[in-house]
Amino acid sequence: MIYIDWNQVQAGKGPDFHRLLREDALPAMKKAGVKAYLVGQTTFGDTAQRFEIVIGINDWSYFDGLTLLEKGMGRDAAMQFFTKRAALLAKREQQIYRYRPELSYLSASQQAAQR
Repeated sequence: MIYIDWNQVQAGKGPDFHRLLREDALPAMKKAGVKAYLVGQTTFGDTAQRFEIVIGINDWSYFDGLTLLEKGMGRDAAMQFFTKRAALLAKREQQIYRYRPELSYLSASQQAAQR
């Protein structure tokens, strides 16, 4: 499963959002032991002020208890992060996707790599 956090940053706030992710979120994710944390920025087809954060999760227990940011930086620091982030965003959406093997196709080399 993957958790995707879509962030529409206010005009002119992209560098501040980038800095917030680099200096605060990334170290916290590493400290929390996250195995996959990917950040992308839209370059074509939508506004360049849109950032996508993808986190690999094993199961629904990800949503039990503390958030990953709280685990990685502590509750008070995470609350400060959330406040800073909210001041930079125009819109935020969250989605969860899970792999459906019965609806998917993998080439022979991809299947072999999964074994």
